[in-house]
Formats: sequence, C-alpha cells, structure tokens
Amino acid sequence: MRPNPRIPTRSVLVVDDDQDLLEEVSETLSDEGYLVMSAQGVDAALEVLRNHADIQVIVTDILMPDKSGISLIQESRAEFKRNLNYIIMSGHLNPATKSLRVDDDKISFLGKPLDIDQFLSSVERAFRRDNPGA
Repeated sequence: MRPNPRIPTRSVLVVDDDQDLLEEVSETLSDEGYLVMSAQGVDAALEVLRNHADIQVIVTDILMPDKSGISLIQESRAEFKRNLNYIIMSGHLNPATKSLRVDDDKISFLGKPLDIDQFLSSVERAFRRDNPGA
C-alpha cells in the first residue's frame, strides 16, 4: 500500500535496541505507506521527536539497556505538548505494565514475537484515536 496523496502523511517513530527488529518493523510500516523514523534508545528517540513534530505514533520496546519504553512515554509526555499515541512491544508483559492498559487509552500493548496483521491493525487504531474519520 502506498500513501494516498490526499491523505496527510502519517509518521511513526519505532524505538528498539534490537537493530534487526528495528529494521524489520520499520520496513513493514514503510511498505504500508507510513513515514517511518527509528531510534535505538530513549535518548535517541527524544532527539528524533524534537526534530520531527509530525510524529503521531511511537512504537517502542519496553525493555532497553538505557531506559525503558515507560520512561520514553513519561519523558515524551513531559517534554512535548502534543498528542502522541504509543504501542509498547514486549516479550515480558508483567502486571505493572498491563495495568497501564486500563489507565491510559493512548497506550496499546503487543507481545513479541509480533503478529504482523495484529501489529498493523494496532498502528492503524493508534492513528484513529485522535482522528476517528481518518
């Protein structure tokens, strides 16, 4: 699927410390017509967000060596006063992270390994949270 020129570009930031997964997820989203940026950690992701105000959805791993995906959510919300939606990927969802599902409708959780159809549906839903008619 290629972007429709009548629809604004939909930008996604993918954050993971695993380079292979980062490339795979980025390529999958790009093939579906999304504008994709990537970062290999929280600090790098925050820098990308500073330079790309058009990013609407962040797909992040929860466990990374420098800081967690939860830290990314907290820091990005504190620094950026714009609507961001988050998809957290993890092979290790625990009760503390699962409880965020109930408390925050801007965060979705997906287990690893990713089911591509479920992943793409989650990304689409994340864009529609703030633009129901999109």
